[in-house]
Amino acid sequence: MQEWKMSIPRMFFSQMPALQVLDISFLEVVELPESLSELANLRVLFLENLKVKKIPSLGKLKGLMLLSMRDSWIEETPEGMEALVNLRFLNLDGTRGLRNFDTDVISKITLLEELRMRSSDVLAKSSRIAAKCIQGIANLKHLTNLSISFQEFDNYLKAVECIQWNKLKSFHLGTSLTLFYDAYKIFPSGNYSRKLVSIAFLDGN
Repeated sequence: MQEWKMSIPRMFFSQMPALQVLDISFLEVVELPESLSELANLRVLFLENLKVKKIPSLGKLKGLMLLSMRDSWIEETPEGMEALVNLRFLNLDGTRGLRNFDTDVISKITLLEELRMRSSDVLAKSSRIAAKCIQGIANLKHLTNLSISFQEFDNYLKAVECIQWNKLKSFHLGTSLTLFYDAYKIFPSGNYSRKLVSIAFLDGN
């Protein structure tokens, strides 16, 4: 039996110039129309659990404040993400196919307050990309909530060293299960009693 897929007309979003909130999560589509790039007044965009591998350019969505691509099949960061200067919330949790990542993006969205990158191949597969992402995260002056995980312990150590954990309201930091003792031992001391703190251990898969 052939699997049914939905198709969004190419110019579908061209008729919605005033749209501010868009949630097309869980749609059974394999591609998104380029007209998505024309939603210049968009403030909130949910693209979760989509089987699309590429997102149209987001360069014109300069007013966007929330972007979630959690558990989507994207393989690269959308073009123009560095222009999202008003972005406050970015969720890349579960983006296991995301390998082609523009490491300059994080350092350019300077107003970011919450970042989620758990179980993302960006941090799991490439030590070089992960290291540049960590440095970008460390330079985010407005960041208050952070959720990240690593497979490589060297990247975990770099994150512990570079990120100012005491300034965050909440954080989740994940690393490999086999390294749990050292992960706890080297975490910086400080007063975290009023913060939501989670240090988790992955199964390495």
